[in-house]
Amino acid sequence: MVQTPQTFSHNILKEAYDQEFKSHFTDDASVVESVGYEINIIEGERGNIKITYPIDLELAELLLKN
Repeated sequence: MVQTPQTFSHNILKEAYDQEFKSHFTDDASVVESVGYEINIIEGERGNIKITYPIDLELAELLLKN
């Protein structure tokens, strides 16, 4: 249910990715948070769908027709 983009300054991302890998990392936000930075979440829009699977593309095509 999290939408992109996730944005961080280059320096913060570099610091975060310089640490050793941990199995609980799932995305940039989890890596940045693990070095002590606060993550701010902004409410997105339900209509902002992500196309990952073929069925998602079919849904997008249907939504564009309306």
